[in-house]
Order: sequence, then structure tokens, then C-alpha cells
Amino acid sequence: MVGFDGTFIDQLLDELDGGKVFQRACAWLFRLSAVGFVLTSLLFFVTATFGSDSWFNGFGDFTIWVKTRYIVSFPIMLAISLLIPITITLILLRRARDIESRQYSGLVAIWLRVIKVAGEVLVVIPVVQSLVVLEAKVFQVRVYNPFFLDWSSLFRPLRAMVGAISQFGQSSYGYGAMTVGQYFRIIGGGAVAVIGTVAVCFGVLVLFYLVAEIGELLYFFLLRRPAFGQQAAQEPPRAR
Repeated sequence: MVGFDGTFIDQLLDELDGGKVFQRACAWLFRLSAVGFVLTSLLFFVTATFGSDSWFNGFGDFTIWVKTRYIVSFPIMLAISLLIPITITLILLRRARDIESRQYSGLVAIWLRVIKVAGEVLVVIPVVQSLVVLEAKVFQVRVYNPFFLDWSSLFRPLRAMVGAISQFGQSSYGYGAMTVGQYFRIIGGGAVAVIGTVAVCFGVLVLFYLVAEIGELLYFFLLRRPAFGQQAAQEPPRAR
């Protein structure tokens, strides 16, 4: 076969031993995940906005005051919810570049890096959702976040830790008549929920990083290899 000789095999094995194949594969996995997430988010947006169970269902039956609140709140909630696909896509693309540019220290080190990236991606959605819920409370409208609905089952353990978010990921309609004090208590509850969500998510992110870094330390001491991304110490050549 033309071009298929010992040199080709040597180059291929050198790429495998040097880790470039695995680094590129992981980087492209991140890139493909980012593209897939964008396409999936676009599908969620179309379904939540124009589908049979869209956010605007029953809009024609609302009063002028309720319609006004919906019209004003829609672009704000959409802008906040867009932080989910934008942030996660940027994280995945940045980490893909990091994987390719760092020194290869073994497959285990790559997977430990993936654990950190998973933590970074995981905490984005609950934090953004808590902001969307707060905005819905301010305008007294249904929660609109097309990029959260079909992912909510993935975050049940995290949601259970934040009991203050009573409407987390649910479609809640506008409230009835209330006093000014009741209105501000509702907003205050939403603000507390945002703070609680950020605190819990930060703790979850720290946990992911701790797991990965403990793994890196074990990998370094047990296998005598540098933790991922760190340059191995080079001994000076001995004089002959």
C-alpha cells in the first residue's frame, strides 16, 4: 500500500506514546459537545417558545396589565437564560484549547481534567435558573427558560439542597392580588434563593475540583508522574 510503511507506523506509535492522539480526541470531544449543546438549546428554544406547550399559551386571555408584564419580561428572561448555552459553549471551547496546549501526563490526568470541566458546566444551569426565577417573581409571570426544561431531571439532587427555590424549573403562573409587603417578601425569597443557589453551586464546584486534585496527587505520588499540566522537573546533565 502506497505511503503505508514503517515510517507511518513509527509516527503513529510516537503520537500515541506522546499522548497527542488522546489530547486531540478529548479536545474534539469537547468541541463536538459544544456544537451539540448549541443545537439542542436551539431546539429547546423553538419548542418552549412556539410549541404546543409554549410560554405564551393563554396569552390572548390575559388582561392588558398581565400582557404588558409578559411582553416586558420576555426579552429579559430570554437574555438571562441565554447565559446557559453561551457560557457552557465558551467553557467547553476554552477547555478544548487547554487540553491540546498542556503537557501530556497520561490518560488518567486527562480524565481528572474532565472531572473539573464537568463541575464547571454543571453549576452554570442552576445559577442561571435561579436568576430567571427571581426575574419571574419581579414581574409576576411564568418562568421562561427554554434551556433548562428538558435538563431539570439531571439536577434533582442539587435542587433538593436548595429548599428555598420552591419554583425551581417549574412553570408557575402569575400571582393573584397581594399587598406591597407580600410582593416584596416574594422578591426577597427569590433573592435568598439566588444566594443559596450560588453558595451551593460553589460548594459543588469546589467538591469537583477537590476530587480531581486529590486524584492528581495520588497519580503523582503513586506513579511518580507530574500532575496534569505541570512541567516535569528536569535534572541537569551529569558531567562525564
